Amino acid sequence: MFVRTENAAEFKRFYPVTFTLICIHIALWLLAALPSHLAESFIHQLIGVNSLISQGDYWRLFTPIFLHLSFSHLLFNSFSLFLLGPGAERILSSYKFLLFYLTCGLLGNIVTFLIQSSFYSHVGASGAIFGLLGFYLYLVIKQKHMLSKSNQQIIVVFFNYWITFRSANARNQQYSSFRWRYCWISSRFSYVQTEKQATDIRPALGFNIKSG
Repeated sequence: MFVRTENAAEFKRFYPVTFTLICIHIALWLLAALPSHLAESFIHQLIGVNSLISQGDYWRLFTPIFLHLSFSHLLFNSFSLFLLGPGAERILSSYKFLLFYLTCGLLGNIVTFLIQSSFYSHVGASGAIFGLLGFYLYLVIKQKHMLSKSNQQIIVVFFNYWITFRSANARNQQYSSFRWRYCWISSRFSYVQTEKQATDIRPALGFNIKSG
């Protein structure tokens, strides 16, 4: 499930949603790196800025899912999606996987908007990735028959590594605690889905952007 042997063409054909999401990550990061005022202005319209969301820019709850602050940020989240996406897309189907992934990312950004100050700005796919971790956590706990022993062990190791890494980079304990609870909530949300299937962005205009 987590060992990739496909070439690029096969990966695109077997997991079209995962492939497209990773391509969007890369394309937007490259666009943000261009020394262009137009490109910078466009990217700024996609950043999650709480003060602007509260003024009606509600699309900013959705668009930060596809943006990344630095190359390492892009690499970490895209690799996580590359590792976790195909299995979930295969289990849920491409359409349901896309819906689940975007819903998790949107919910994560909504909670970020609610618990952070109006000066807070953010980008990143961490909310959606945490949703995928919650999905696999649910499988390990409740649907073990869908996973081999080796896959269960990989999930637990990756889960612990990912949580530890993200917690170490969290700005405060409240936000880190939220990530833990959000991951558990997403694992409960996964119940309905799996039961059916069992059968470098630069800071713009003075905002201090946080990576997620």
